[in-house]
Amino acid sequence: MMKRLIMSAWVLFMALSFSSCQTRGQSPSPVDEITENSPVIYYFHYTRRCVTCLAVEEEAKYISDVIYKGTVQMLSINLEEKEGKELARKLGTMGQGLFIVKGDISFDLTRQAFMFAMSDKDRLRNIIQEHVDPLL
Repeated sequence: MMKRLIMSAWVLFMALSFSSCQTRGQSPSPVDEITENSPVIYYFHYTRRCVTCLAVEEEAKYISDVIYKGTVQMLSINLEEKEGKELARKLGTMGQGLFIVKGDISFDLTRQAFMFAMSDKDRLRNIIQEHVDPLL
């Protein structure tokens, strides 16, 4: 009986672990050149993403579309696609991340993005704005 209970708990744990990430479709193709004229928010991700990963992307998109009304481009880059790997290499990242880039200036906001995307969206928005505004 105890063995069956432990096995059931293990199966439930594994099922929940795999269901916490979602598979999404193809990301838009990244731009060939990093823009020199205006900042770009790059969100690097894998195909399978958890709730926090999706929240980071949602916040970056909100900032681009609502706060900057599309004047700051936001690109969601899949690291499992060839173009995504190439762009990640250009920016010097090997994994998931959130970057603000203008020309050769780059800010890595990955730690803050994953820390605040779900718990304190206003704080994350302020942090991103503090890095984007001087680049405009």
